[in-house]
Amino acid sequence: MARFFRLVKNEYLKIILKVSTWIMLILVALTAIGIGALAKISQNQMERYYASEASNTDEYLDSLEREISYLEQYKPEGYEQEIQMYEVQIQYEIGSADWRQEPAAELATLKSQYEEQKAAGADTSETEASMGQYDTIISKNDWKAYCNLKCALIDQDATLTDGQKEAQKWGYQYRLDHNIPYDSDDWRSELINNISSAKQTVQSQEALRETGGGFNQEEYQQAKESVLIGEYQLENNISLNVADSDAMMSMSGGGGTINFWAIMAMSVAVISIISMLIIVIAGSSVANEFSNGTIKFLLINPVTRGKILMSKYAAIISFSFVMLILFYLMSALSGIIFFGVGDLGAPYLYVSGNEVKEMSGFLYMAWRYLLGSPSIIMMATLAFAISSLVRSSALAIGVGVFVMLAGSGITQFMKLMLNLDWSRYFVFANTDLNSILTGNSIYGNHTITFALCVLAVHMVVFLLTAWDGFTRREV
Repeated sequence: MARFFRLVKNEYLKIILKVSTWIMLILVALTAIGIGALAKISQNQMERYYASEASNTDEYLDSLEREISYLEQYKPEGYEQEIQMYEVQIQYEIGSADWRQEPAAELATLKSQYEEQKAAGADTSETEASMGQYDTIISKNDWKAYCNLKCALIDQDATLTDGQKEAQKWGYQYRLDHNIPYDSDDWRSELINNISSAKQTVQSQEALRETGGGFNQEEYQQAKESVLIGEYQLENNISLNVADSDAMMSMSGGGGTINFWAIMAMSVAVISIISMLIIVIAGSSVANEFSNGTIKFLLINPVTRGKILMSKYAAIISFSFVMLILFYLMSALSGIIFFGVGDLGAPYLYVSGNEVKEMSGFLYMAWRYLLGSPSIIMMATLAFAISSLVRSSALAIGVGVFVMLAGSGITQFMKLMLNLDWSRYFVFANTDLNSILTGNSIYGNHTITFALCVLAVHMVVFLLTAWDGFTRREV
């Protein structure tokens, strides 16, 4: 065993002493820093856009005037209702980012009803009274009156069950109880909207389940978890859930903002760059020994060829994890440099059973990195096997890079275009464990266990190929 570790140490020295290795490490660091820099530029552009959109009410209203002219000219189906809505916004000078968009749309509907009732000679007194209420709310910018009105209207709706009424009222009532207006930088405002929407989805899915038609278990479960996590955030004053970083947006900042954890999530998405770099190291590891003639000095050692081969493989795989850890640390540093340390304490929230639990954000991202590592290991193993069969490191690297770039595309083409479900047995259909875990795989019933089994079979084949090629090869 001591001899084996000495062989691994020697392989590490060979890797580290190469100029190309240091160039690769620099590329890894620059990629991480580049992600942060690009995200910061995007964040600045988003902030300027939202600020411009919020301040340019006149420009927005002018665009509505032009839209009305277009609708009046071409008269598409339902154009009268659209014109009514635009006219209400123009009348009350409601900008695109104004919370009064919602009551304005409801007022436009009431005005259309009023016109229809008047034309039919029906009683319009109730509709006029409702229009007056909305007029007062919009004119005075009174969000509390609007929430009270919505709660009252929902209670009066005889078509709704008690559960549906509770789900639809929840957001309005919560705002009233906790004095949270719509136009606010308070992170809770957007979260309330999300919880309210999720509650209504839960109720609608439960109704479908009871009637026996169209029930979607996955959508139902996701909505229930969103409700549990959202309410947990409100109860415990947790403004940011690291899980939201997967969408590269946080709940804070009203319209959403890129933050430290978004940088970490973005870095997970580009882990494949390490696969590309490790192919260069693995592809030249054995081939160079034969092409340079240094294999003779290795074989002089009183160890078997098998140990020599496995020492090289162990050095390559362990060095790939060194690069992965470097990428993780540099991504974290990049996030701190460009977005500060304010979000570092944010937890990852998840549901276990019916209980919300917390995990360290850093531990969660480390887990995401670990799930991304199989693609690195598989590409390194493939390039290593090719390197054991040929004398040209350029050929081994070239084939490895080509297979990596083309493999995923070919697999997706076979499934999406040709509908060949058996393509799930290919290695590239199973390397993205993050997508499989989150249910975003293109294959139905794709599980982590299945993916790991497929990867294990391919790895055994690659290693046996490398073993056979190396041990039988003449010097």
